[in-house]
Amino acid sequence: MACGEKALSQRLALLLMKSNHIVDEVGTPEDLLGYAEFAAYGVIVLDTNLTPDNGFGALKSLRKNKIAFPVLLISDKRAVADRVEGLDLGADDYLCKPFSADEFLARVRALSRRKDKALEFDTLSFGDIFLDLKTNELICNEHVVRLGLKEFQIMKLLIGNGRQIIGRERLVSEVWGSDSPAEYNNIEVYMSFLRKKLAKLGSRVTIRSIRGIGYHLMPVK
Repeated sequence: MACGEKALSQRLALLLMKSNHIVDEVGTPEDLLGYAEFAAYGVIVLDTNLTPDNGFGALKSLRKNKIAFPVLLISDKRAVADRVEGLDLGADDYLCKPFSADEFLARVRALSRRKDKALEFDTLSFGDIFLDLKTNELICNEHVVRLGLKEFQIMKLLIGNGRQIIGRERLVSEVWGSDSPAEYNNIEVYMSFLRKKLAKLGSRVTIRSIRGIGYHLMPVK
């Protein structure tokens, strides 16, 4: 995701797309938080010129909401104090302007490799739900339910891919194993279990079924 001044954001987005990255561009802190809550990103590129507070408020909001995707701050502020503040607030890297395209892409690649290690809170999140990767618990506000192994594996896959549709074949392969005799109706049984648990938690998130294709998470308005 690229977030910052429009002209720069467009240039960086084009550069990333030419390097085979999928990119969402957002222009406000509110949009940044909204997208990050309901999608899965390898890296968030955040321009410190986004807001009067040097973009640090947007970064604080991300970390306060336990959105742990790696963040690359880009800035025209070269002072050591600014870099230290950005990193202390939760940025994973800080790149000063002007910078070369090659260096920018190298920083993005390095952070992308770190994305699976960037879950400092040992959770995955989507909307108002959090999945505790250590305890197999699904959490919404102050309510908690424990998931069975298959339920946990399915929810981890769904949350980890945000709004992206997960095909039935992939679900069977990653949850039951490629050689498993599991039928597709087995998947629907577990999806039913998970939907009931989401409802029990009072979550605004549900699992949507795309007939003949697969499943994905979506917020309920």
